[in-house]
Amino acid sequence: MLIGYRTEAYSGSGNRDLLLVVNFEREEHGNDHVAEDYDIDKLYEQGYYSCVWVCDTPYQIGECYFEHIYLADEDYQVDRYEFEKDYIILCDLGPEGKLIAYKECKVIEAFDYEYLGEVEC
Repeated sequence: MLIGYRTEAYSGSGNRDLLLVVNFEREEHGNDHVAEDYDIDKLYEQGYYSCVWVCDTPYQIGECYFEHIYLADEDYQVDRYEFEKDYIILCDLGPEGKLIAYKECKVIEAFDYEYLGEVEC
């Protein structure tokens, strides 16, 4: 099982379509490394229709990456995602997040993240 955290406050378009998200990462952001080891069309045919960027902890969302860009000193909602089976890690950027392709996932809980100041990640 994999658990990840995400906020839509940063770049929450709400789009989870595997083909659209991967193409956006590659073409709009120039992130050619995203899912470079996978045939995305084949994954889609196998039922992996969705993907989402998540971090390992809610603190990584706030302090390790987004704090210095957009969300410094702000409180925002964080969702907890649970991937029980049928998921693939397409890209792993460590504390900056993982792109997960999945067949099913559950949003277990949403909570307000309170900015707590800098922490070591």
